Amino acid sequence: MMIRWLSLIVSTCVFLSLTSPSYAKRIALVIGNNAYDNVTRLEKAENDAESIGQALKGIGYSVIMQKNLNRRKFNQNMQLFLSQLEAGDEALFFFAGHGVEIRGENYLLPTDIPDASPGQEAFVKSEAIGVNYILSEIGRRKVRLSVLILDACRNNPFKSAGTRSLGRTRGLGTMEAPPEGTFILYSAGFGQSALDRLDDNDPHPNSVFTRSLVPMLQKPGLTLSDAARQLRRKVMKLAATVSHEQRPAYYDEVLGDFYFTPPPAGESQLAVPQVVAKPPMVNPHTKGTCGIWPQIATSATHAQVQAFLAECKTGIYSTLAKARLKELRPKGGGKLALLPPKIKNPVQNEGDKEEAERLFNKAWNLYNGKNGERLDYYEAVRLYRKAAEMGHKSAKVNLGYAYENGRGVGRDYYEAVRLYKEASEMGETQGMTNLGFMYEQGNGIEKSLNQAVYWYRRAAESGNYNGMTNLGYMHEMGRGTKVNYKEAVKWYRKAADAGTARAQNNLAYMYLNGRGVKTNNKKAMSLYRKAANKNFANAMYMIGYMHELGKGVRRSGKQAAPWVMKALKARHAFAVKEMTTNATGWSLAFRKELQRLMSNEGYYHGAIDGKFGPGTFTAVRAVAGQ
Repeated sequence: MMIRWLSLIVSTCVFLSLTSPSYAKRIALVIGNNAYDNVTRLEKAENDAESIGQALKGIGYSVIMQKNLNRRKFNQNMQLFLSQLEAGDEALFFFAGHGVEIRGENYLLPTDIPDASPGQEAFVKSEAIGVNYILSEIGRRKVRLSVLILDACRNNPFKSAGTRSLGRTRGLGTMEAPPEGTFILYSAGFGQSALDRLDDNDPHPNSVFTRSLVPMLQKPGLTLSDAARQLRRKVMKLAATVSHEQRPAYYDEVLGDFYFTPPPAGESQLAVPQVVAKPPMVNPHTKGTCGIWPQIATSATHAQVQAFLAECKTGIYSTLAKARLKELRPKGGGKLALLPPKIKNPVQNEGDKEEAERLFNKAWNLYNGKNGERLDYYEAVRLYRKAAEMGHKSAKVNLGYAYENGRGVGRDYYEAVRLYKEASEMGETQGMTNLGFMYEQGNGIEKSLNQAVYWYRRAAESGNYNGMTNLGYMHEMGRGTKVNYKEAVKWYRKAADAGTARAQNNLAYMYLNGRGVKTNNKKAMSLYRKAANKNFANAMYMIGYMHELGKGVRRSGKQAAPWVMKALKARHAFAVKEMTTNATGWSLAFRKELQRLMSNEGYYHGAIDGKFGPGTFTAVRAVAGQ
């Protein structure tokens, strides 16, 4: 009976500000290494890669298939794979072969890896391919979903000296608790071994884990978590036939459902969609062609002319467009007045309500790439518009959000405001919050902090947690109202108790600084941790800051560094600025530990001395994806 150690699947969902085409590509790099030059050769890695590759082709992946790659060819194919990835795509990387854990980090071994002995860990790391490097490089492409499948956990192929070995004796090491949006599946529980075959007479070309996994990839309507549970049962049952214990373990932090093979049309159970929450503003480019002005000169609306000028700032057509804009501007010289319009096309009967809800659900799934739907902003906008025309108030909000951010439709603040107002008059609280934000920023309507406070309050008093958080901020900062820390704390607490990360972060700041409440560092730390668990970047940074200063916890620069590292990975702008302009204000222990963490993940290659110079600054920016 041959034994192969832990296989690993890491699935990371990244839902960012994407600029994807109308569909998401599915791209996979599949590698199987059997023929090692200097360490133990393998038997089934090529077969497992072949089986996985064929299965992926059958479910719509464009597959780059390679076998027995040395380090140079491994990196060449990795770059080819990465070059094909675009924002919004689905990326999958599969590797079958040798892998090893060194000092808590996992590395994949190319076929020309030299043999090595204990004490040569740094040499092996330089010749191998870091798993964290692969994850970070895929993540930089802002793909919608990335899946990493590593069947690389056999016995350590390197020599041992007495009781000492280079790296972990068997298998890859465990990873940190996965962040939100991550799914990790191991082919065996920790301390268990994964079977290569059931016995010497087992004719199957694949390992017990791979032969069980392939059908799961091809089964329609099977979510990732459901597949893991079924896979666990199947592997346990097969292993038990030869009196072997193998129980795949998994960790599920994926929001929503992901299917390798989507369910047949009409059979998926849609999660109840929520209205799109208002994130920080982004600046997508307005798309268009300046030469179209003669075709739209007489028919363009005020908003359409503005969109044209945002793209075409100079030239003869720009001059003509500016003149047309003055003609369209309302009398009196102010900004375009947008009074709450009458609600158009209200839903008339239950059948229409059901159809509007169906359209809204479909649009939400397309806009967010959920429940088996590929990310498609353009089709989502089309369906949102149809539902909005039928009087669906949440569809009006989400359509307005698409116009506000220029996703799937030309950016048009005026149209966004119009839709937010319609939804608000129908009682949609997220529409009220978004309308307040437009007043606060002066986008598509004359800037008015008083009006922003009014709409935030209406939303907050109607139970909208984003409205509560925004209203708390206005009271804290004295925007559109007097500074009132106690009132700010009241609204932050309501939203924080409901689990709103931004409110938890803001309330933590109030406790940290004694604003509206007594200073309580332990309470602040507790709230920051809650927000950090929801991937709120500022909370991660602040936890590191509090560890560094010993606020609410024992002072420890070493404990602070992992949290600042998390903030950098989350692209927290202030963390990047602090580490590149004011790092000397942090302890030497912190700086050394941050360098060590960046070195372990392949970002930093200098001395671990706590001296922050050009090399460290470059590494910091690389961690943050800059």
